[in-house]
Amino acid sequence: MRTLLAIFSLAGLLLLASCGAYPTASGAPQNPPFPATQSILPLAIGNSWSYSLTAYDSLGNRIAPSRADLELTLPGGFGLVGDTQLVTLSWQNYNQNFAAYVYKYEWDSRDSGALVVHRGDYPQGSRGLYVVGWYRSTATHLFAAEKLWLAYPADSGSTWTYAPDSSGDTASAAIMQVLSTQASFFIPDAGAMTAGRFVDCYLYKETGAGYESYYYYNPDIGCVGYCRYGNGKLRETYILKTFSPASASF
Repeated sequence: MRTLLAIFSLAGLLLLASCGAYPTASGAPQNPPFPATQSILPLAIGNSWSYSLTAYDSLGNRIAPSRADLELTLPGGFGLVGDTQLVTLSWQNYNQNFAAYVYKYEWDSRDSGALVVHRGDYPQGSRGLYVVGWYRSTATHLFAAEKLWLAYPADSGSTWTYAPDSSGDTASAAIMQVLSTQASFFIPDAGAMTAGRFVDCYLYKETGAGYESYYYYNPDIGCVGYCRYGNGKLRETYILKTFSPASASF
């Protein structure tokens, strides 16, 4: 836990999630902009998370050897022009007034993944982290309609449907639910022989065909824990080892 907090205390320069998140007020200068919300996932190019993963077979037995390390990064980002054009962010354009900022969401340096955006100025009940498309190397694809993935802020008991693509095929759609907005998650600290505690986490449940997944998200750090069940058997878990905020580079 001490390692986690030490890394988390570093300040990232490129906190682009806040850029453009506050719409310009109309009328006289006294009228304030509508206050946007921060994302449940810290969004900045270069943010990275390291997890310890454990896998289980269909009977619920731990697989040996199971993969020990899992890496999540936000390796790049774009400014969104309108709803259809992505402009790669650089030091030359990062301070332009883009409609929104889209981030690459990538596991294990695969050079592919989802494109995500936080919508903090949507009406209450619609705010949160959306998946807007995917990327493969230098190729990008935007969906015809964005997909709400993690509602935030939201009330306990809130539900919505998440479809992984824009094909309209409901067979692969999942039901998302906020089980709690004040859940606690404990992470062991091997060095101190104790457990660190994250409080006020959002606990999300994802229910699909033959599986259920649970995510614990701390608003300041992102996902701190995850578990997935297949046909009632535990199949996969991971817990956060470190969170490394962005450095000052694109």
